[in-house]
Amino acid sequence: MAQSPKRLEPWASGPAAFGAELRRLRESRGRSLVSVAAEVHVSAALLGKIEKADRRISPDLVARVDAALTAEGALLELFRELVLVDPQAVTEISLAAESASDVLQRMTRKIRYADHVMDAGSELNKLVAYGNCAQGLSSSLPEVARKELRRAIGEAFQLAGWIRFDHGDIFSARRLFASATRAARDADALDLLAYIAGPNSAFMATFCGDAATGVQGSYTALGWARRSGNRRLTAFTMAIAARAHARLGEARQALEVLDSAAEELDRHDPSNDDPEWLSVFDRSALDGHRGSCLLDIGRCDDALKWLREQDAAGDQRFLRNRVIWRLDSARALLAMGEVEGGCAAIVDAFEAVRSKPVPPRVLSMFSSVAGVLTQWKNYPMAAQTSELVEQIIGACD
Repeated sequence: MAQSPKRLEPWASGPAAFGAELRRLRESRGRSLVSVAAEVHVSAALLGKIEKADRRISPDLVARVDAALTAEGALLELFRELVLVDPQAVTEISLAAESASDVLQRMTRKIRYADHVMDAGSELNKLVAYGNCAQGLSSSLPEVARKELRRAIGEAFQLAGWIRFDHGDIFSARRLFASATRAARDADALDLLAYIAGPNSAFMATFCGDAATGVQGSYTALGWARRSGNRRLTAFTMAIAARAHARLGEARQALEVLDSAAEELDRHDPSNDDPEWLSVFDRSALDGHRGSCLLDIGRCDDALKWLREQDAAGDQRFLRNRVIWRLDSARALLAMGEVEGGCAAIVDAFEAVRSKPVPPRVLSMFSSVAGVLTQWKNYPMAAQTSELVEQIIGACD
């Protein structure tokens, strides 16, 4: 006789309530654990544990289950309300209008540094909660102080949106970018508007397969970047436009925009007091973006040259970017038939994240390059490298 499913206790916690609704929805669709698990590429045991609140579920898996059960976003919304929100973080917030900007800026700066090394997830709910709290305070301040606080709110929501994107929750990322944009408009912060629209929203669209929207968003951002007068930001926005052109197969446009970005960066005054979030883009980062563009348009040999330039000169603080570009180098090498070199690049990327919680976006890139390795499965080194990648994927499942 089949064992009865464990009785759920949705009142026990947010994850328990989410798991109970997941089971209810699955059963209402007449779906078994096995069939849903197979469709979303996890084990039935894992999905069962999620329903019983014995295991946490990641945002990207929620999105896949939502699609598999044709929930039309209902599961995603429930996940955000019941699992992502930390009630303790919200209830303990107390901000004074006069000091809110400084508090929010310090918190954003701390989390941004952690995000560069892929270690910011634990503080994210708190950042969003503080941003929401600060929004209710800005109307009581004089105009200059109000704009300063609105800018701080915009930067906090931009960072939160970026981390949500990195963790596979595209819906929340879009919502946070929209909130960041409203705050930046209120602050008359043209540079922040450009940063949100280009290197954030437009890049996200391109990465998620909508490069046409990525092109459109990048050029909207470019107008704001130019009006801000910051040439470094203008160059960054151009690099993102080039990435979208390359994904569309528009090689000439991509390379022309990259050359314009390099010229713009040459004109940038290094003594400018740039926003902290712009530190992620410099000459080596432009080399990395050029390498990725060349890889997307099929010029693997040229791509490898620029990706190696980036790896040699890149700022060691930006771990995620370094790992992503090493994986792009691996893809280029494998496409050229250089199996040992490709495997070595994957191993280098693996070593960099060995003790880190790898976010879903980076994990998807490891999975992608592992797929390329399958055609070289008769090579011992390729088989060993595939095992390393499986370790990363298994540890994050």
